[in-house]
Amino acid sequence: MKVNVSINQSERRFLTGGYQPGDLMELALTFEAEAESALVLCDQVFAALNTPAPAPLGTLDVVHIAAYHKVYPSLSVGDIVEVDGKRYACQTVGWLPLETTDAH
Repeated sequence: MKVNVSINQSERRFLTGGYQPGDLMELALTFEAEAESALVLCDQVFAALNTPAPAPLGTLDVVHIAAYHKVYPSLSVGDIVEVDGKRYACQTVGWLPLETTDAH
């Protein structure tokens, strides 16, 4: 199933503790991709943006990845991946599903 994906960078990305409700977020990237599940796709997005060589995913191509890396060094703890409106905060290990009422 094709889904819309957004990457939101936290202003606290270099602080400990990861995502906190109310954190200011900056929309960094949007694209479409095929997904068997949202959590699998979150892992694929993490890999696409954190591997030494660009790893295209859906409409996220090497040009978009290079532009992303000019501003953001990586997808990090505290950042959010949104899959068709459902938000997941990047944790030290894995993903924390967020309520739709959390900061946007």
